[in-house]
Amino acid sequence: ARGRAEFLRADIRRFRGARRFDLAVNLYTSFGYFRDPADDVAALRSLRRALAPGGALVLEMNGKETAVRDYVRSEEFERGGWSVRTENEVVGAWEGLRSRWILTRPGERVDRSFALRLYSGTELARAQSEAGFSGARIYGGLDGSAYDQDARSLVALARAGGRKA
Repeated sequence: ARGRAEFLRADIRRFRGARRFDLAVNLYTSFGYFRDPADDVAALRSLRRALAPGGALVLEMNGKETAVRDYVRSEEFERGGWSVRTENEVVGAWEGLRSRWILTRPGERVDRSFALRLYSGTELARAQSEAGFSGARIYGGLDGSAYDQDARSLVALARAGGRKA
C-alpha cells in the first residue's frame, strides 16, 4: 500500500526489484565498506535503478573532511552495558579508515575490525553522477546545512533521471 515503508534484504550491488521507489535512504555511514570502489558505484547504480523517475537518494556518512577534522587514534566509552575501546588507523592518503572495536562486559568479549572508504563531498557527488544520478547536492547534515568546517556529517542528495509520473 502507498505510504507504507517496505524493507528489503538483498545484495545492493545486484538488487533488481519488481517496483520502483520514490526514496532510498542510507544513513549513518552505511556506505563505503566494499573492498573495491567499483562495488560502491555498482551499489549506487542499483539504487538509481530502484528509484522511480525523479526519485531521491539520500546518503549520510562520515565524509573525508569531517573524518580528518574529528580523527582520534583511540577512545574508550560505555554503551549499552558494554565497555568499548576503539582503535583507528588511516588507510593510505586518507582513502579510508581501518577501525577495531573491542567490546567487553562481564564474561564476554567481542573484537571486530573493518575498513571504511572515505569520500570527500566532491568525490561522492562524482560517484553519484557516474552511477547515473543527476543534480547531486552536498550538505553538512540532514537538516540541509552547509558542508563546511562545522558540518556534522556528509549528506548527498541526488535524483534519478527522468520526470516523476
